[in-house]
Amino acid sequence: MALFLLPLGSLAQDTAAPEILIVWQDDSAEYKQALDKFIQSLDKSLSEKCQTVSSGMLSQKPDDINFDNADLCVVIGSKATVMAVKRVPQGIPVAYCMVYSPEKIGLVNAPQNFGVSLAVSIQDQFDLIAKVLPYSHTKATMCTESQYSDKSWPVNELQSRSDMKYIQIPDKIKNSERALWVNRLMTSGADMVWTYPDSNVFHLLTMKMLLLESVKRKIPVFGYSENMVKAGALLGVSVEPQRQGSQLAEMVNAFMSGQQLAVKHKTAEFKPVFNLAVADMMKINVPDELILQARYVYGR
Repeated sequence: MALFLLPLGSLAQDTAAPEILIVWQDDSAEYKQALDKFIQSLDKSLSEKCQTVSSGMLSQKPDDINFDNADLCVVIGSKATVMAVKRVPQGIPVAYCMVYSPEKIGLVNAPQNFGVSLAVSIQDQFDLIAKVLPYSHTKATMCTESQYSDKSWPVNELQSRSDMKYIQIPDKIKNSERALWVNRLMTSGADMVWTYPDSNVFHLLTMKMLLLESVKRKIPVFGYSENMVKAGALLGVSVEPQRQGSQLAEMVNAFMSGQQLAVKHKTAEFKPVFNLAVADMMKINVPDELILQARYVYGR
């Protein structure tokens, strides 16, 4: 598979800009996996006209990168996206993957943009929970007072669920107060706890306390990443970088051929993750068919 690569400085000097300019985040192997799969899955006529720029290159010499004449800018990773969107001229489409909250970066507002986020549909998460914990009648989570009053994510997506309990915490919380709120969460009467990526609400310290209490009280936790499941959550979801790359390539192939995209902003495809040591300790039976579907199974 041919990939057209130029030295960093030549982008600014070359009058024939590439059709697709790719800016990728270079601080994790997962972003490189998504990049490689994206290029591999592109139509050959497109892959031969790509130019790749790492977030490190863009940070070091931003003025040497020419965004002006690209037909499409592809961004891989949240950090790379934030850096790139500041430079992309208005009207040039931005296609993204490996980005958790594209709406917060402003990608969703522009009608020409499209891509695949790292977010897994909340409904898909609760469908998975129902398969593992069919007896679960009440779930609990935490949110800030502002999230609850403004009905912002995830409250806006959960408000129709009658089985959810919310523990509202202050918008600014001290580390010394986190144990208090974890205790309120775990004594709320819920039979499981659902977590989501928010470093203020589910801070690392909060998660450590929560997982310890989960084991102590035998109340299972849904973890929002494979690392959380490895650390002691019963189950969670994992997104494969390669699939993010191939999904985005499918959309780019269609877009660059002039097709209309039926869905411009897709949630992530995922695989479940389980901690069977936690399941055994809590006497929870994880169905074999789900274990076979899992990306990771810990505590086997």
